Formats: sequence, structure tokens, C-alpha cells
Amino acid sequence: MKMVELAKAHAKALMPSFGDGKEDQRMIEGLTQEITGLIRKSEKKLQRLAAAGPTEDSNIRKNVQVSLNFLLEPTTCDHTCK
Repeated sequence: MKMVELAKAHAKALMPSFGDGKEDQRMIEGLTQEITGLIRKSEKKLQRLAAAGPTEDSNIRKNVQVSLNFLLEPTTCDHTCK
């Protein structure tokens, strides 16, 4: 959802306007920081999940970790792979 908001904010900022665009840039920066924070929070949770010792549900934990990494990879790559 935040990524959609960010894409819309970028599109709006690229449109011609009579203002200086500072408000659009502040919105983009705020959304970017919020998304970055959410990604970092998710990565920390994944690391804690991976660090937990072996238990009877370790396969489930591993599957969740792999799934979340798969979901986060395109998001993080969009910002770091350019």
C-alpha cells in the first residue's frame, strides 16, 4: 500500500505545476523513510526468526522466512538495485 502511495506521489511530482514542488518532495521523502523503516523492521524480525534454535516448528519458521524474503526482495531491490 505504501509503495502505491509512493508511486502516485512520484507521478504527481513529475506533472507540471505552478508550485515549487517542495510539498511533493516532502511527501516522497516521508513515504520513502516510512517504507525503509518497515523493511528494516521486517528484516530484523526475519533475523530473529532465523536465530531461534531448532524446535519442532523449525520447518514452518524456515518456510515463513523464505516466503517473506521472497516478498521483500523485489521491494528492496527496487530501491537499491538502481
